[in-house]
Amino acid sequence: MAHQLLWLQALLYAATGVPLLILPKTAIMLFGLPRSETAFWPRLAGALLTGLSLALATQGKVAGLNGISGGLGLAGIVVIDLTLAALLTVLLLLQATDAPRRGRGLLLLLIILLVCISFVAIPYTG
Repeated sequence: MAHQLLWLQALLYAATGVPLLILPKTAIMLFGLPRSETAFWPRLAGALLTGLSLALATQGKVAGLNGISGGLGLAGIVVIDLTLAALLTVLLLLQATDAPRRGRGLLLLLIILLVCISFVAIPYTG
């Protein structure tokens, strides 16, 4: 039963995260969420939800038929971190943020840290 709940939760996160990631303004309107001046925050939320969905799917593959192993673990966190880093990179490359130079610099630093931590963690994911 826990395995089915894991996959159901992954589908729920994907169903809300992917639309926010790909079509943020349309998703906001369809979901009845408060409007946003820019697509940055809805896309960021979409990336996190999509990352959670992918992490849950990864955990489901790792756990397999042995059941749930007690949480996402390091492999799931790596998937979330890389999903967030990928989205932030795309947003910075497309200049889709209205952030000042200091904010863009902080986002770039966050991307670098997320990627570095992920690559260090990958060998320990099992």
